[in-house]
Amino acid sequence: MFVKVIITLIIMIAVTALGASYLGDGFFEFQEKAKAAKLTEFTRDLSNIMQTYKAAQNANISVFNAVDLPLAGVTTAGVAGDNEVDYDEMIGELNNDLNLVKGTGQVDLGDMTVITDATNVAVFLTNQSLDITDGICKQINRVFDNADVIEADITTLGVDQQAMLTAAGVSTDGTIEGGCLEDSVLGVKGNAANVFFYYVQER
Repeated sequence: MFVKVIITLIIMIAVTALGASYLGDGFFEFQEKAKAAKLTEFTRDLSNIMQTYKAAQNANISVFNAVDLPLAGVTTAGVAGDNEVDYDEMIGELNNDLNLVKGTGQVDLGDMTVITDATNVAVFLTNQSLDITDGICKQINRVFDNADVIEADITTLGVDQQAMLTAAGVSTDGTIEGGCLEDSVLGVKGNAANVFFYYVQER
């Protein structure tokens, strides 16, 4: 028995020492698909919760507006009614009395945020991160039956996701359910934080 344990340990150490260079390309593509699927599934579930919240309100108020336009005072994201909402505060509103969201409402790939489009008509869930590689970005777009690449000038626009969605032609009516934006600037591929986006609802 002891000998079997020693042999198993030796094999494990040897495999570890070989490193990732001996793994086939299919292994990495599988990982990219798995991460894309996990992010997409999480976001769809959260979107459903946000839609349920809105439908349950007497005045059909979205959770975005509930946080951005409170009855009094200032939100943590800034001035009330400024069309900016802190994601964590939104999760707090969804969990207020109802506990609709499990845990922190975050995924292990970048950080989720919530925004409106440039005209403040629609609500989107987004995630801009270097962790969302070009490979993962392509897999996300395949999940939504988009082209492999949807481009935006991320290098110039930085974190202005509203402008990115507009530049990429993403509509405010949910025609494109979701996708991933890659940087269109040549020479910086892989160095810019790609942007995952998902249409939730009319504001």
